[in-house]
Amino acid sequence: MNEKLLAMGTKIAISSGDLNITLASGAGDPKATIIRIFEYILWFVGAIAVAYIVYAGVKYILAQGDSGKASEARTAILNAVIGVIVVVLALVILNWAKTIATA
Repeated sequence: MNEKLLAMGTKIAISSGDLNITLASGAGDPKATIIRIFEYILWFVGAIAVAYIVYAGVKYILAQGDSGKASEARTAILNAVIGVIVVVLALVILNWAKTIATA
């Protein structure tokens, strides 16, 4: 049997003799698709928050002693860290919901 992995973790198995196509990993399940979409969105938002931490860190370094700019950069770093914490907690809740939905 020839198996291929398609987009979004969907596995398709094709047998050589006749046309038997088997989809795995919840390809037709709307709950699994919605959860997967939310996971991708949360990972994207988390990546943006980490990039913002890097941006704010560079901004803090470039403040060069200016207390106003340094304070603004520290606030941005704090807000981005809070954003990362929220995304991580949302991923934990989503994984918990996934175990309940697939049970």
